[in-house]
Amino acid sequence: MTTTTFDPWLNELRAKQKFVPADEVPLAVRGERWDWPLPIEGDWVGSTLVATIRTAPDAGSVLATVAVGSDTYDADADVTTFPLSLASGSGSSPDSTGLLSADSDGDGAEYFPMMVFLTPSGGGVKELLFGCALTLAGKV
Repeated sequence: MTTTTFDPWLNELRAKQKFVPADEVPLAVRGERWDWPLPIEGDWVGSTLVATIRTAPDAGSVLATVAVGSDTYDADADVTTFPLSLASGSGSSPDSTGLLSADSDGDGAEYFPMMVFLTPSGGGVKELLFGCALTLAGKV
């Protein structure tokens, strides 16, 4: 199990069933494109998904905003998939894996809190869908 500086926040999310374990979140590699085809049970077509990455769960500023592509609904599986991504690039590229902070302790990985919010279509209320730890590995 990964240890982060924001484990209390992750534990709180786990207790509220708003947590995705790190092993279910694709590994990001510095400077490379990151993709996650995020499946959500049910028909959420037309809903708005917003995902942000910060240095800490309560940090005032956002390090990167995750791009969210067009959703697709599979009626047979009753699953809506939202494609999430961060661009490839260097530290000067906005919303890229290269923009995220460098490895601070020399272990080859850095961990960032990521929050995903969902606003249902038709003007529903925006709420936290889940939070997780995004693992960023050094360039391989």
